Amino acid sequence: MDPITLAIATAIAAKSAESVTGPAISALTKWVREKFSGRPLESALLAAAEADPAHAEALAGALDQAAQADPEFGRELRDRWEQIQSNTTAGHGGVANVFHGQAEKVVQLRDLHGDLNIS
Repeated sequence: MDPITLAIATAIAAKSAESVTGPAISALTKWVREKFSGRPLESALLAAAEADPAHAEALAGALDQAAQADPEFGRELRDRWEQIQSNTTAGHGGVANVFHGQAEKVVQLRDLHGDLNIS
């Protein structure tokens, strides 16, 4: 099973209470619930995981299958998860450098003291 999907399912099931991630996980859960509407099996797995975190792996399987069946859903799920992860890191005084796309060279840094020359 994909570890990112399992992490997403575990976060949904655990209803993370951290001040930074709590609202974001709630929003992600709501979005997944909307995506699973009209799909009784997936909706039941989501409800079971929300009621008991022991069902997170079953939810991860449902998320994984949904992502395989609908690649756009899979991309959006991962994008939302990456955003949550980035905000969490930045929210605790860290820096979240996120790069999407293609480039010949990418430079990401936080604190720079002195000169920087890029040729």
